[in-house]
Amino acid sequence: MESRLQDLEERHVSVYRELLTALDELYLLRKGIRPEDETLLAVRHQLQSSLTMTAPMMSAMNGKTALDKRLLKLMQENHKLDAEVAAHQDEKLRLMRELGKERVRYKELVSNAHELTERQARAQGFGGLRTSRGLQDANTSTDREEQGNGGQNSGERDSTAEASPEQRDKSQIERENEALSELLVGMIVHGGYLGTNKLFDEWLERL
Repeated sequence: MESRLQDLEERHVSVYRELLTALDELYLLRKGIRPEDETLLAVRHQLQSSLTMTAPMMSAMNGKTALDKRLLKLMQENHKLDAEVAAHQDEKLRLMRELGKERVRYKELVSNAHELTERQARAQGFGGLRTSRGLQDANTSTDREEQGNGGQNSGERDSTAEASPEQRDKSQIERENEALSELLVGMIVHGGYLGTNKLFDEWLERL
């Protein structure tokens, strides 16, 4: 008979522990949280066990003797502390969820900043190449006209006409590069990412 009772008590404890674990998992799933630290779940198990067991015990105590009154007071204080710790745990879970969202946002900003930097680098390289080719074409055209016609004034006018569009393109590219640089600096500094990432620091040095 005693072994039967002991077996039933052990099964009751095991089932109760599984119930608490399932309730914790259900709570975290509803909150959309996946804690990496398993100790957080263990703390929640202990808190739930304490809160669940303390409440009926306090209700059952009549508080007639001095010992009962003292014990009841201690249990009430313990129940209050457990409730406060449980509230702190819920707040910690909420902050963990917010931290996860901010990490995702941070990665998106890093990706966007990296893309802008690559675009700026390509724009600078393409602009320099286009300007160099334009000047070469203008010089070649001028040399041919001077050799063919012998007219110095005519060659100078044609060279100026060829160089003007290229100069305008170069100025536009410089303005675009300057705007991109200011945008990147503003995103890094005002976003609070200065000194948080080596890649950002390298970009600021280049800018």
